[in-house]
Amino acid sequence: MLGERRKKKHSALLAINPSGNATRELVLDAPEYTLGSGPTVQLIVRDNSVSRRHASLRLKRGRWQVIDQGSANGTFVDDRKASEWVTLRNGQEVRFGGARFVFESDARTGSNPVRTSYRSRRKALSGLRALIVLILVSLVVGFGTAEYLIYRSYKTATGRSSAPAAANSKISGNS
Repeated sequence: MLGERRKKKHSALLAINPSGNATRELVLDAPEYTLGSGPTVQLIVRDNSVSRRHASLRLKRGRWQVIDQGSANGTFVDDRKASEWVTLRNGQEVRFGGARFVFESDARTGSNPVRTSYRSRRKALSGLRALIVLILVSLVVGFGTAEYLIYRSYKTATGRSSAPAAANSKISGNS
């Protein structure tokens, strides 16, 4: 593991049916972006329906989010207007005006990876604890059952009954 390079996580917005010189892929490798058709934005989308400063994207807690910046034609995530920050999920359609994209990410879109590994480790340990308790209960029940069966076989072999001797004499009529 030492000296092993970590694979860089890749996130992008892929254009749906791009035409001519339209943007085909927007690679997301910085924590924040402004998107639009103007020269001052980081992600330029060449489409007449995209405002100069159309939307903002940010990486927050390992998840990409988008919000509209008061554009004329709106920003939508799966046909839901992004007037507030909307968290993107892998495969969702994102529309900036008439420019349509699909959000793709090979990064884990969920909680913090450190927390995830802690949670998965804790879950595995709780499963291990349950297995150990099950084995211990089985052993106790097994030993108890074995002891009872040995006692019964001993009693049967020696011909002893479990009733006291006085009770046996009253039943048989011997007084």
